[in-house]
Amino acid sequence: MISDLFKSPAVATQPSGNVTPAGVKRFLNRALGPAPSCFRRFCDNKIVGVLIFFQNILSIKGYCIMNFIQKTRTLFFMIGLITAGSLLQSAPLGFLEPYNFMIESEPLLRDRKWQWNFLTQTCFNTESYNENGDIVNPLQIYEPQQNILGMFQGFGAESEFNQLVNTFASGPGGGANNSQNGLFTPTGDFSGYQVAFLSSYKFHNNCYFKLSLPVYNLQLSNVQWTYTGNNTTFSGQQIESDLISSFMTDAQNLFDLSLSNWKISGLGDLAMLLDYIADFPQGRPVLRNVRVHFRLGLTFPTGLVADENLIMPQALGADGSMTLPFGGGLDINLGRYFQCGFRGQFNYIWGNEKLRRIPTFDSQTTLMFPTLTPTFKNYGMTQTFDLYMQIYNVISALSFKVAYEYYFKAQDSLSVNLPGFNYTLLNTNINLDEITRHNMILLLSFDSGFLKKFDKTHPQVGVFVNLPFNGSFATSAATAGVQLSLDW
Repeated sequence: MISDLFKSPAVATQPSGNVTPAGVKRFLNRALGPAPSCFRRFCDNKIVGVLIFFQNILSIKGYCIMNFIQKTRTLFFMIGLITAGSLLQSAPLGFLEPYNFMIESEPLLRDRKWQWNFLTQTCFNTESYNENGDIVNPLQIYEPQQNILGMFQGFGAESEFNQLVNTFASGPGGGANNSQNGLFTPTGDFSGYQVAFLSSYKFHNNCYFKLSLPVYNLQLSNVQWTYTGNNTTFSGQQIESDLISSFMTDAQNLFDLSLSNWKISGLGDLAMLLDYIADFPQGRPVLRNVRVHFRLGLTFPTGLVADENLIMPQALGADGSMTLPFGGGLDINLGRYFQCGFRGQFNYIWGNEKLRRIPTFDSQTTLMFPTLTPTFKNYGMTQTFDLYMQIYNVISALSFKVAYEYYFKAQDSLSVNLPGFNYTLLNTNINLDEITRHNMILLLSFDSGFLKKFDKTHPQVGVFVNLPFNGSFATSAATAGVQLSLDW
């Protein structure tokens, strides 16, 4: 572990060698020959570039890089095979998962086999962003207004709401029942907290098996609807109250859609992970160590799925699907106190079929889809990248980390088994569009491994804050949390 390197810096005695782009590419072509061509191009353009960068700038010994690639080529190949599918971030509202690279504890001591982690975090604020990155209310990330009349399109006299509108407009044909007069602006507030457990077992010097299970409590509160249409006929307080009451009643009775507050709690998805974490001591005055970290795992759909009968529903996992999380990164230790590096974190998720709400008319808006039908969803590719720097053991085993996290998800697609259905309308819906999110993560941690005399259980404590500051089509929770870990 890093504290051992600081106490007794190792001297690299293995044969030296230089990594050349052509040499690494030839090796990757042999190791990844059966992999898809798109993945081989990714290795050439990204992985090789990163390795050569650190080789040239920091003079990392070539044997370290080649030895690492040799040991993990099977992992590269497996990742290459699965990238033909889709990816999804599974934690609701951007909560940090217990195995997030930026908040995880240091690996176990050399003679320890087990590590137990307890994590809790609570949301103290949320930031929501529309298509242009403007800060909006969580219920306005897709549209600033919801067209209530569009939801009832095709129901005519069956709808109490339509009857009430026509009454105010002096009967059918009064000109009130159009797309500009049924506009209401919704507002509401998200909040929640998470408790999570993470257990690690070291079955080899550099290999760990991890088991993670989170529990969430989420709620949408203070939901209000305000009439913002053009017709002054509806501007009176009593009339607005009657309209809101009638369309909420009709939405519940006709479409089983609740347009008010809700609260859910339950398990998230169970994750089983294999981590490879290897340190390559460099024995130099400035460059002390290079650490490589790769991960591959599976999650199982133990979490609650999104309840489509709620407004702006949230799943407590991957919405009923198994996923395959994978990722990795590189850390470098410069001098006695400084570390920096990068990570990439992904979750592969297979498309699944479940009941979802879909539009049937152009005038219908995202929160007010009346039709609930079995729908198969293919998820767009998501990517989460982290850049960080950390000051180690500055005062009494305390360390401080600052990290930037970027999240991107490509457009999703839907399909339904309904003859003659308008797929253009279905897949141009705005809630399938790209999602981006930018976060800043601050972590203050205590690692007893830096102490001259420390307990064999190697206690570690981390206090972190996750701060969203930009994005599109996203609601992100600003959270504060604590993580405790012990070795056994």
